[in-house]
Amino acid sequence: MDRYARFKIGTTNDNSRRFIELMKDGNTKRVILFATPISVPDDSSDSDLGDIGPVSNLPLMSACVEYWHPGEGNVGMVVDGLFLTAARMPRYGEVCAVLDEAEKLDKIYYSPERCGFTVCESVEDAFNEMQTYSLLPFTQESRAEYIALLGIQCEEETRALNPALARK
Repeated sequence: MDRYARFKIGTTNDNSRRFIELMKDGNTKRVILFATPISVPDDSSDSDLGDIGPVSNLPLMSACVEYWHPGEGNVGMVVDGLFLTAARMPRYGEVCAVLDEAEKLDKIYYSPERCGFTVCESVEDAFNEMQTYSLLPFTQESRAEYIALLGIQCEEETRALNPALARK
């Protein structure tokens, strides 16, 4: 990578919208989706975890993105911290919107392993750590395995509870 950057975290609605745009961007070469641990390690302090929000948000969605910037070359982008969570409605709907778009792209992967909290690491260290996990293509068929990492065991039942999330 020529440069590293962190995705600027805003509201979850804004995060979802901007991340979808990033995934679909023609300069985005590869996106890897992760789920964080479901609990905070007993021996960690607030300074170890940065701003991940309340424990009830866990697990969080995180990602790393390989992007080509015409003026800066290859950029490794880390998406971590309080980015997105499927822990409750309507946050779950924002994750679904991201995954609905991800299914349509052949440059999206996910890790079946949970990625540690990287928000307090340098962006370069976080990106390089994320590159060490095993990867699988993210497809309509693999979606259930990834979303289970985010705490949703049966997505169709969860969607049925909220008609606005019905698949189109």
